[in-house]
Amino acid sequence: MDVLEQVIHSLSTEEYRKLQHPGARNHSDDEKRLMHLLQLIHEANQPIQEDEIQDRIYHDPSLQSRDKLNKLRKRLLEFISENLLDQHQRQSENNSPHQDLGLSFLFKGRGKLQLSLFFLMRAEKKALQTASLSLLEQIHEAYLQLAFQLPELELDTIQRDREANLRNIEEKSKVVRSAAKTMQTLAWNRSGKLSEPESRKLQKALKKIGKSPTLFRSMEDQILAFQLKCAWTLQTEGHAAVAKFVAEELETRTEEEASAQQQHLFLLTKRAWNLKALLGLREHQSLLEETETMALEMRMFGRQHYHEFLFPYYHAKSAALLGLGRFEEAEACLKEAIAEPTIEEHLPEKLYFHLDLAQLHFRNNQPLLALQCVGFARACNGFSRLPLHVLLGCDVLEAVCRLVTSDHGAVNPALKSIHKKYRELLRSPEHSSTSRLLVVLADLNLAIEEGKEDSVPTYIEQQSTFFENQILPAGQLLEPSLVLSRLSNQTKGQGL
Repeated sequence: MDVLEQVIHSLSTEEYRKLQHPGARNHSDDEKRLMHLLQLIHEANQPIQEDEIQDRIYHDPSLQSRDKLNKLRKRLLEFISENLLDQHQRQSENNSPHQDLGLSFLFKGRGKLQLSLFFLMRAEKKALQTASLSLLEQIHEAYLQLAFQLPELELDTIQRDREANLRNIEEKSKVVRSAAKTMQTLAWNRSGKLSEPESRKLQKALKKIGKSPTLFRSMEDQILAFQLKCAWTLQTEGHAAVAKFVAEELETRTEEEASAQQQHLFLLTKRAWNLKALLGLREHQSLLEETETMALEMRMFGRQHYHEFLFPYYHAKSAALLGLGRFEEAEACLKEAIAEPTIEEHLPEKLYFHLDLAQLHFRNNQPLLALQCVGFARACNGFSRLPLHVLLGCDVLEAVCRLVTSDHGAVNPALKSIHKKYRELLRSPEHSSTSRLLVVLADLNLAIEEGKEDSVPTYIEQQSTFFENQILPAGQLLEPSLVLSRLSNQTKGQGL
């Protein structure tokens, strides 16, 4: 699927309707072909061959018509781009300083320097109000260009303001980079716990935001601060405290100055964190109800932020269904998520859903299907770039499935490989339960190979006490207590 097709298939119903509006075009033959091409691509469920498009628009297979089609495709992409920008600039108050900056450039080009200065000053005022530092850099650059023609502008003052803004950009970017890494770590982390170094970075970022309120005052900054506050509350007080904090925030109205789209983005961010809290508390029925509420809200404003929250939505919904024992619905939910075009384009999220599917199959007494899901994930090019703790979780799940399916000859090599690849990670306190589970698996496999199956249930019962109330480490797919319970039941029932 090329860029034009991706853009067209990403359009909301309202955006597509406005592109089709008669006022947006004249009725020349070329314009009719433009709209015909838009309609063809929009209505197609899969990519259309170039020859078919050429035949349906020009009814001519010649190279000359192919050249015309290529030019038409370029024109359509430009038309859609300009129209989309126009639609969203009209809707979003946050774009008003950008519009003023654009007007400043326009009047400067016409030689109306005082008008250019007026709109530039207005853009600066709005950018300062919203702490739009990157936009301020563009404004300062425009001031410097204008100062060559307007002597009343002081170059030294402009340069001082610019240097101060650049320092703010660097300071803020450090916090944002740290926050982005934290959010990535927590995206598919069932426990929600960070390592000690990550927790210290999180605390440092929160302190920096607290000490620089004027630097972090835009709506985007408020959303960032909210997420970091949730993450820190999760580290220090747990999921129940996060659920309480988010419930209070959901009752709090966002600033009236923020645009409706920004308020909507903040609302969905709060919902996503509420899902994470309920998932950690294992309140599966409440979690499922919350996903239904979120599904409705994701469709607001022409599904403007729909794709940003697909991953937390599907992840939470499938986990809720799984927790309620509704395995078929959970499986259908995960397969629906994997089939989503947006998920298809984001490889890490697609891989995570395949691993969720592997976990589901294991819980549903289908270890061979769990192995197939992990095998499919491994075959994808981006698998090796997943976080180390996630790769560890995959290897552990495979070793467990080998033991459960009585593939005893493959268990010991798998366990040795895990110890070798993840030696440093397994030494960390966060993964002490995983390290202990690996020892238990090796002992069980050895006992079974030596024909000592009778001792297995007693050994499992002894080891189970260690894993009671253990927090599942980041990236791990199976709770040790679930693994031991499955092994114990299987041993008592039919032997491994």
